[in-house]
Amino acid sequence: MNAQSTFIGGVVVLLVTAGAARAQQSETVIEIIDQSSAESPLKLSGSLRCVETIQGPGRVRTILTGKLASTNVTEKPILAYVVRVDVTTPLGRYRTMRQQIDCAFVQQLLDPHQTWYDEISTDSTETDEIISDQSVKAAEIAPAQPTARARVSWVQFVGGSEYGDRREARPLLDARNALRDKLNRLMRAYERSGESAFAEELMIDEHTRGTRPFVRRLRRIYSERGIEAAIRLIRRALHNARANLGP
Repeated sequence: MNAQSTFIGGVVVLLVTAGAARAQQSETVIEIIDQSSAESPLKLSGSLRCVETIQGPGRVRTILTGKLASTNVTEKPILAYVVRVDVTTPLGRYRTMRQQIDCAFVQQLLDPHQTWYDEISTDSTETDEIISDQSVKAAEIAPAQPTARARVSWVQFVGGSEYGDRREARPLLDARNALRDKLNRLMRAYERSGESAFAEELMIDEHTRGTRPFVRRLRRIYSERGIEAAIRLIRRALHNARANLGP
């Protein structure tokens, strides 16, 4: 295997050639460029590690991993936000990464002038006619300027005021409402019919993707620590939601 690194237009590219009969791989570090408007309440920065593998004629696997730094440049605590990152890869692939953070059910907020560092990643495989010759070397197909352009789509402050396009926040808001409904159903089941009804409701799978991490955590706590710990977590989450969002 041969490897070489080069510096192209502010982007470090590591090129790996594993032979004509094997998959060929390129590794690139791409700096994230903030293209939000001047009025944006968040300042964005970070970098992405892009690994692309030519798996065969017209077939490319793209893995993007990195950290996105989001700094609150206002004087108000931020409750939730949505960021979009549009990526052009060295092999000409286009990927859109969405980062959405919602603190409605927790006490921690993004305070003024504070920075959060969020992990972002995506892994996808695409087949098309762009790369039709398996013998083409990775070094020959790396373009001059891979890019990662970030933009703040939507922000919600404590108190309810917003910045940006609310339509971009629809998945986040749908997940928030679905989780609040789920937690209220769990409390009603426990208060009216006891632990068995609670456990039955807890095992019902949710269709809204954004609710699943919290429900998985709740199931684990219930399994490992029992009903009292699970109820404490639910009550705390609902209390935080009322404090952050209102009744």
